[in-house]
Amino acid sequence: MPFRINFLTLYFPISCFTGLRISDAKAVAHDNLKGDWLVIKPHKSRRFQKVVRIPLHPLAKTLVTTTLGRLFETYSDQYTNRLLAGIGEAAGVDFKITTHTARHTFDTLFIELGGDVVTLKEYIGHSKIETTMKYVHISERRKKEKINVFDRIFTKHKKGGQGAA
Repeated sequence: MPFRINFLTLYFPISCFTGLRISDAKAVAHDNLKGDWLVIKPHKSRRFQKVVRIPLHPLAKTLVTTTLGRLFETYSDQYTNRLLAGIGEAAGVDFKITTHTARHTFDTLFIELGGDVVTLKEYIGHSKIETTMKYVHISERRKKEKINVFDRIFTKHKKGGQGAA
């Protein structure tokens, strides 16, 4: 099982840092690396010849350069998903983990950490913003944090000597 765990421990973080679908991760090769960028033609939209440029975080770049052409061609998507589901179950995760969970994780973290949806759409290769919005899951913490933006109204009026309303 060590090889299987290696595969998953490399694929999953790479996808969490890049938003790559598993089909695209399997196809990544050295010529897709252009400096600090990963340049791919997503498998799902290949008929449109769309090119997606993803800036690589240094950790993702290290992971990608050490795994190119070695590990991602090993297992079928279905088998990989079964392995991930088993790991999630063993860890007590209360939802089913699949390869696509990593893509959703990238999208959600990007927004949670201050990224914008338009840039995210470009990174993950969607043509419609509506499709991208389906991938973004806002945490309860962020919802609570963002409701406090209304405090600015009251603070501004209070400082200016005016009451709110």
